[in-house]
Amino acid sequence: ISIMADEGTDINHHQNLSICIRYCNQDTGEPTESFISLLKIKNKDAQTIFDTIVKELKSKNIDMTKVRFTGFDGASVFSGQFNGVSAKFCQMYSNSILFIHCRAHVLQLCLLSACEDIIEVQESLLTLKSLFYFINRSSIRLTRFNDIQMLLKHPQLKLIQPGDTRWLSYFRSVNAVIRCYEP
Repeated sequence: ISIMADEGTDINHHQNLSICIRYCNQDTGEPTESFISLLKIKNKDAQTIFDTIVKELKSKNIDMTKVRFTGFDGASVFSGQFNGVSAKFCQMYSNSILFIHCRAHVLQLCLLSACEDIIEVQESLLTLKSLFYFINRSSIRLTRFNDIQMLLKHPQLKLIQPGDTRWLSYFRSVNAVIRCYEP
């Protein structure tokens, strides 16, 4: 069994924890991913996240002794060698549990690093962020933005907040802006 989890803050500023597992289907032998839950958490520290994951998996009758891998982003709360969530799984269940850094998060960080010295890319990303904040931080501007879309008979599009640590956020952000300009 592999455990995959990530935490984030929703639009209402609630802290959430998403938990999934990956395992071999006993009938087909095929790898299978199952969404377990999306839970509100009070704190984003490693102990709270670890306890929440364990409690939730046990409540679903998942045998914790069969865990072989943990897959998280690279934040120290998850990947910390001594006190991260992954380390806590090793301490509690087995030293042989391997931590796998989420490849989507790694790719996002690589792309950002590769673009650091390209001024045009940096300026474009800054403009994208500025546009998002300019429109979304004012209910009046957001209403006008939506009204203009309706006037132009464009589908109601929502600008997506770009973020350095949220993989695909720049892609979605750029796509939303491009769709606003398509006839």
